[in-house]
Amino acid sequence: MPGSEILKQAHDIHDWVKDIRRKIHEAPELSGQEKNTAALVAEKLKELGIEYRENVGGYGVVGLLAGKAGGRCIALRADMDALSISEQTGLPYASKIPGVMHACGHDAHTAMLLGAARILSMHKDKFGGSVKFIFQPSEETHPGGAVAMIKDGVMENPKPDAVFAIHVFQDIDCGRVSVGTGPILAADDSFTITLTGPGGHASAPHETVDLITLSAHLILLLQSIASRESDPVKPVVITIGKITGGERRNVIASRVVMDGTLRTLDEDLREHVIKRIKTLTEELCATWGAGAEVVFFEGYPVTVNDPAFTETVMISLENLLGRDAVLRTLRPKMAAEDFSYFAKYAPSTMIRLGTRNEEAGCTGPLHSPFFNLDENCLYYGAAIHAKIVLDFLSS
Repeated sequence: MPGSEILKQAHDIHDWVKDIRRKIHEAPELSGQEKNTAALVAEKLKELGIEYRENVGGYGVVGLLAGKAGGRCIALRADMDALSISEQTGLPYASKIPGVMHACGHDAHTAMLLGAARILSMHKDKFGGSVKFIFQPSEETHPGGAVAMIKDGVMENPKPDAVFAIHVFQDIDCGRVSVGTGPILAADDSFTITLTGPGGHASAPHETVDLITLSAHLILLLQSIASRESDPVKPVVITIGKITGGERRNVIASRVVMDGTLRTLDEDLREHVIKRIKTLTEELCATWGAGAEVVFFEGYPVTVNDPAFTETVMISLENLLGRDAVLRTLRPKMAAEDFSYFAKYAPSTMIRLGTRNEEAGCTGPLHSPFFNLDENCLYYGAAIHAKIVLDFLSS
């Protein structure tokens, strides 16, 4: 089907998709709490006459649309959960839930996938095989909803031959996309370092171990792993995001807890840095005479776009949007996504869809209380999903 026709059909249902997005946006639900969002998704799939299953890996919903007999299966994935952020956009459909906001665009992901379902349900006689619509909970919280859905059989009966996803990004203009092969998002591991010592009076630091000063030295030492121990063309991010210690200004703490995150794009480097964080912490603390415990929590793997499937996606995108709107140079970001788990079961591709519109004030970054998107991206997203499916299942 010509890209222009798909874009027109997506534009024709734009108000329907936009209404869904706004309903989800004003009633956001945190990871593992997406009950109402999932119910809305199921309601829309039922209206479209699409077979669906609820409570998959939690509040996950999976729709299945069969075309003509035979053929392959392709899965499309959208996440549904929100973040613990107080919205400050001032939009008429801003979050009505205190302290909870769709600041990562998952409301848009869900709405545009439903838009694609509506388009594809009108054209199931035009493709062979089937398409799975995966509406996933808990992307923002480890261990992630993808793992639970996979355990619940989402990648079986039928087994997808490919998985595709869209993530909105505010650094790309609305109407444009960015796509590339190889690693596109990082592995993220969390760690907690607990420092212990005797504590004492603030006026006599020589009689104790000043753990807060020690923590400052440790932070600088850990940064040397990225700056002096790692290949400069292989990115490493080590961030200490939280330090807890001390009870009074005149007491030297007996316990300091440091919570951090590690981001890498290379598995060997990931293992090396984990070992070095543990070693450097233990050695520095031994020098100071302090106790140290380092605990790591494995996060999401690196998200890798399959080269062959991604190339077919690029061709479909150019046919739909035009070459100028498809940026084929995708610089990896050090954020992480549990979409990476689906890539272990089938060739997978995630693209970035632009939402930026400076004139409309749609410039706030992801995970910001000011995040907003140009809602025209919704019909672009719906059209992209539909085009990818129609091309894949007709090839």
